[in-house]
Amino acid sequence: MTNDDDLNALRKAAAADARATDAQLERELAALKGITRSQLEVLRPRLSVDDATFKQLVQAVDQATADNNSIAELTNRLKTLGGNVLAVAKRASTLLAL
Repeated sequence: MTNDDDLNALRKAAAADARATDAQLERELAALKGITRSQLEVLRPRLSVDDATFKQLVQAVDQATADNNSIAELTNRLKTLGGNVLAVAKRASTLLAL
């Protein structure tokens, strides 16, 4: 196996692991979002906040989650773009040698 083959195999494995992790996190997030009011009430004695503050906290967490997802998506797009630019540069350098 060449270094490129090894690198490609590692990238494929990393991508598969990332997809599996994303799927697991999505399932866990969906389960957490499905928590009922009565289930939250069980936690309430440990929380020393009123309903309005709790709602603000939930909104802040939801916004932070959306922001983090956007940043992750942007990062993935930039990595893909970088790979494409590198491939084009390699191809261009071979054409310039002609």
